[in-house]
Formats: sequence, C-alpha cells, structure tokens
Amino acid sequence: MMTPKEFTQRSVTAAADLGLFFAGMPDEIMAAAMQGIRANLEANLADDFGVEAAASFAKEFVKAAAGHRNQIDGGGTTPRSHVLN
Repeated sequence: MMTPKEFTQRSVTAAADLGLFFAGMPDEIMAAAMQGIRANLEANLADDFGVEAAASFAKEFVKAAAGHRNQIDGGGTTPRSHVLN
C-alpha cells in the first residue's frame, strides 16, 4: 500500500508529465482528454477516498496538469478555464 507522501509525490509527477505530454496540442484536444482523465480519477479514487474527496482531487489534478502545460507553452501559470470545465 502506498503512503500518503508517496501518493502525493506520484500525483505531482504524473500531473507534470501529463502537462508535458499535452504541450503544444490544441486546447480542444487537451480538454477532451482531460475530461476523460478527470472522470477516471473520480471513479477510481471514490472507493478509497470518498466521492467528494475523489472529485476534488481529480479537479485539482487536471488543473495542475493544465497549468504545467500552460507554463511549458509560455502562457503563464493560470490554466485556461474552458480546459478545466
């Protein structure tokens, strides 16, 4: 079983890697993929963390990945809002 610290470290790394993966891609492609990622995270984490916590984590994970992508693309740290909705 993973410790909370390990889970956090892996999540931060995964969000950064995902942001890098989407760097340079059109917003529409990233938004569609992020919706699926967010839904999968919510579903897979709900049993272990509860529905509300899973939804909150998934939202923040997607926000972090989008923010990292925006930094790479030179757009600053504020994620584009339509990518996160």
